[in-house]
Amino acid sequence: MTLNINEKDPLEIFVDDDGRIILKKYEPACIFCNSMNGVTMFKGHNVCRECMAKIAARLEE
Repeated sequence: MTLNINEKDPLEIFVDDDGRIILKKYEPACIFCNSMNGVTMFKGHNVCRECMAKIAARLEE
């Protein structure tokens, strides 16, 4: 295991402004706040619990 990346782990591939290739272990993040804590899939999108609570509170207004 290198850099907490194991064989068959999903990776994200980026190219920075200088043309360097960046490999990063894929970790799902909330589509609203980019948090990786308490993320769940909802209709094909990753949403964290905090954002779900904010959405629910807004709907109750």
